Amino acid sequence: MSDAEYTAQKKREIERICKDYFRVNLRVTSLIIPDVSTQNNSFTTVFKSGHILYALCEAESTMTLGDVRRVVKRMGMDAEAYYPPEMDVRYFTRFARKAFLSVYPGREIVNNSDLQYYQNLALYSPALVRIGRVNGQIRRFNARAGSWQKLIDYTYFHPQVQVK
Repeated sequence: MSDAEYTAQKKREIERICKDYFRVNLRVTSLIIPDVSTQNNSFTTVFKSGHILYALCEAESTMTLGDVRRVVKRMGMDAEAYYPPEMDVRYFTRFARKAFLSVYPGREIVNNSDLQYYQNLALYSPALVRIGRVNGQIRRFNARAGSWQKLIDYTYFHPQVQVK
């Protein structure tokens, strides 16, 4: 398979995953880095759809929202949004509430600060992340050295527009 064929196939695969799993229609305009190793049998593809940068994190085993947050940060990127499966905006909160109440069954009043830790335990693979910033480089996990190392120099900033 040539590089051009691989790139075209990878773009179609990402678009399919985004549509089928996240209910988001994205047109992949460019692959920044495909299938970079990110520890524990997981890998991430960084790509652009228009002018917006995304990361698609996948794992052979289970991965949680907390794992995805750590991977994105260690790769040198700042997340802007985490897309829940099926575009279910309450997915992470519902999971956290259920987990919290299983630990503290007597609590009747639960607020968002109570749920923050438990949201990180929600299963999240594959994971679609909109990136807000890349701080000069994107890193990958080197399994032999057991550490993160620079993969490419890359800078990106997506300004958030605030409507008043």
